[in-house]
Amino acid sequence: MDGKGKKSGKGKEGIDGEREVSTTLRIHSETGGRSFKPHVMTVNTGERCYEVVSLSESYIFVADGDALCKKGMLSILLAGPDGSVFGASLKLVMASFKQNMSKELMRRHSTGFSAAAPNLSTTTPSSNPNLENVPPIIEEIEKFVTVNSNECLLTRMQEMSLDYHFKVEHEVGSATHAFFGFNGTAGVWRVAAINEAGGWKDRTTVEDMDLAVRATLRGWKFLYLGDLQAKSEPPSTLRAFRFQQHRWSCGPANLFRKMLMEIVRNKKVRFWKKVYVIYSFFFVRKIIAHMVTFIFYCVVLPLTILVPEVHVPIWGAVYIPSIITILNSVGTPRSLHLFYWILFENVMSLHRTKATLIGLFEAGRVNEWVVTEKLGDSVNNNNNKNKPGDAATKNKTNVTKANKKSRSKFFERLNLLELGFAGFLFICGCYDYVHGKNNYFVYLFLQTITFLIVGFGYVGIIV
Repeated sequence: MDGKGKKSGKGKEGIDGEREVSTTLRIHSETGGRSFKPHVMTVNTGERCYEVVSLSESYIFVADGDALCKKGMLSILLAGPDGSVFGASLKLVMASFKQNMSKELMRRHSTGFSAAAPNLSTTTPSSNPNLENVPPIIEEIEKFVTVNSNECLLTRMQEMSLDYHFKVEHEVGSATHAFFGFNGTAGVWRVAAINEAGGWKDRTTVEDMDLAVRATLRGWKFLYLGDLQAKSEPPSTLRAFRFQQHRWSCGPANLFRKMLMEIVRNKKVRFWKKVYVIYSFFFVRKIIAHMVTFIFYCVVLPLTILVPEVHVPIWGAVYIPSIITILNSVGTPRSLHLFYWILFENVMSLHRTKATLIGLFEAGRVNEWVVTEKLGDSVNNNNNKNKPGDAATKNKTNVTKANKKSRSKFFERLNLLELGFAGFLFICGCYDYVHGKNNYFVYLFLQTITFLIVGFGYVGIIV
């Protein structure tokens, strides 16, 4: 942060009686690399000092000499000495992008900025008398609201999974054990907790979950605020979704391998919380769930048709899976009719099982990190409403380019493993149609079609 940045100590009363803060800041950051570090600062309103615990900005790019600056508004969340939290607004000039800023940042860190405000990055509630009454809660997570859920069937199904993840898994973890996995965004962390947990580590592809587990082992608690909402854009292309699911399945399994004994030996958390983290959070939800789904629906059930001595009761093959499906979709009642969702989840369980095994055994792609591509169609659509003529021209150009890409990249979309399982299920379905007695061929043919659709890459937006 630039030590020469201007800061106003004046404030005005907000609508709710709290004091809003007006200030102008200039922040320098790098265009890339690992030398940039976030800063924790205090804002003095003239009466009290508040710790800045959350920053969220909207901006536009503006040229400033040889640099490119972002100008806009910054929303902040302030924590008072008594633990109270309220919002404020800042006028902002941020992120002047320049090359090789590491030395300049270090110099300004050690001079002007450190004198203007205390460094709270090493401050803990016990060591700072102003924070003695602050509860040891480090994270307040907001529920994601998908902005592109109606874009295609793929985003609609992701909405169902995300709603269950937040409304059930996060809610239960927060209420019973004050712990849940950090999603990497839409959350507020205390800097003292990050430092006490050992900071961010790049040993797995789920560094956010890694930090959350290490923090809870040191006694910090997590709080889920389901009434707050944060906008989220799930990937709308199958390729991006597969990369995301690989990272979300491989990373937790690899983290479980590396932290199991550390959790077992931990003395700061109670026994039942360790059982919850090991058994429920990691073993059941991150490892077993994927494997059981794939092995039962895609291997065992089809093989029972070829081996008549093995019999699966109707309640195990139909009733229980139907109940589980309904319960998993309670967070999104408008999508209860999408039975295709469970078939698609069975297909993705193959991909997730493979990724889980890679993480457990630290195989080849264990550290693979591919940034999830977002098309941003929700933003483009809003802009197109204001310029219908330009939108039509742009759409025609995009359609022409998409057609050329679809013809040239058809083979790149093929997923051979899914196509192979489609052939296996089709053979089992045909055998059951001729010789079977339980009419499993109805499910097997529907599952075969789903494997074929995913195998040929015709899910989501085709780009």
